[in-house]
Amino acid sequence: MTGVTRSRGARRAARARPPATSRLLLAACYAVFLARVPASLAADVSNGTALLAAVNDGTVGSIRLKANVTTPFAWTQAGVFITRDLVIESDTDACGDVGCHVFGHDSRDFVRVADGATVTMRKIILDDHGDTVAPYSYEGGAVRVVNGTLVAEDCQFTDNVGLNGGAVDVGSNGFARFERCVFVGNVAASQNADDKYKAGGAVRFDGGDGVVTDCEFRRNRGAEGAAVHVSNGATVTFERTVFVDNEDPSVNGGANHLRVVDDSIARLFDCAFTTSNALKRGGEMYADASSTIELSPYTSALEAQSSGPGTFVLWSEPPPPSPPPPPSPEPPE
Repeated sequence: MTGVTRSRGARRAARARPPATSRLLLAACYAVFLARVPASLAADVSNGTALLAAVNDGTVGSIRLKANVTTPFAWTQAGVFITRDLVIESDTDACGDVGCHVFGHDSRDFVRVADGATVTMRKIILDDHGDTVAPYSYEGGAVRVVNGTLVAEDCQFTDNVGLNGGAVDVGSNGFARFERCVFVGNVAASQNADDKYKAGGAVRFDGGDGVVTDCEFRRNRGAEGAAVHVSNGATVTFERTVFVDNEDPSVNGGANHLRVVDDSIARLFDCAFTTSNALKRGGEMYADASSTIELSPYTSALEAQSSGPGTFVLWSEPPPPSPPPPPSPEPPE
């Protein structure tokens, strides 16, 4: 017998080893499996560089801010897309009960939600986001929901600037839910001096639906919805939300807190509009001929604040009142 003989153990090992093609297939399947495993690691961050790294790390499922941070300049240039479910929240022991600041300064926007991801933010103050390299050229000064869901709980959006949606822009494949959030001093504007102010001083729902609960919109500025713009077939529900001194700063602009156009629907339950500037009063809510604003309660005061050829009706099925907060825990004995 010619050739090389092998021991019985070597023959068993040869039979047990899968061929090269099988090993490649197994490796590919494992890579797909890892890609589908939900991110689960938690990261504590104390500066903007660490925050950027954690947001871009696909294995991180939750981020906790341990200090006020400023997003680095690199954030402006690349644009940060979040394509996985992610929670970003403040450590209230470190920053206090209102949460930590995320300052933008040179940041184009904080994050863009895409690929069906759900991004949840809790007790974060997004402050001064908006591109200063190419001013007013991007929708959503702080957050842009391209294709996915944004959930913001107990957050503040302050002094952000975007072309449309000074703080947040929700696209046609997006959804946003805001609970107990405050929007102050945000601006929707462009560089064009003849057509400077744009849609949704604080938030634009451009085809994407939303729910806004127990929120405040104060001193935001924009031409087509100084606080909120709803368009492109979107449906947005507002519950127990107040609009105060939002206005269109252009020469002929009014209060125009809420603008609903292009086959869209806004439903308001127990909401209120306040305009301190007597010259801006009137037209706090606007609906075009294709759109509807449903109100509960439907009062003469709210009716006097409506404008446009749209439909203003009683909301016949408003949501139930919010449940009372849970009882405080019993004190220790």
